Amino acid sequence: FIEIANEYKVPLLMHVRDCEKKALNIVLEYEDIPYVVFHCYSGSAKTARRIMEKDNYFMSFSTMLCYSKQHQDLIKNISLDHVLTETDSPYLAMTKDERNEPLNVVNAVKKIAELQNEDIETVDRITTNNARKIFNI
Repeated sequence: FIEIANEYKVPLLMHVRDCEKKALNIVLEYEDIPYVVFHCYSGSAKTARRIMEKDNYFMSFSTMLCYSKQHQDLIKNISLDHVLTETDSPYLAMTKDERNEPLNVVNAVKKIAELQNEDIETVDRITTNNARKIFNI
């Protein structure tokens, strides 16, 4: 998939749970991928900092932010310029006992705003613009 994204110059979305660092090291070898998204990011803060060194690399955060202390601590140090929001529906809901729905993405936006001491409109605008840029919408 990396080679296809590189050859056709299309965004690459990677779900690389528990191997974010390794995936980053691999994808850094390719120069023609226009955008790289680390879907449902849950890697280390150190790897996140390396991801943010690339203007065209992003991390998406799901509604797990509503209950996961690890994700809450992580998002506090991630620049909004590298953030997308998602729900990963029907999984990763606001609580471990619920089924997730796309409508709940607003909860991820609200939580990011709270944790970054930012207003909801700003988080929504920046993350939406990131998605528009990546997916040409």
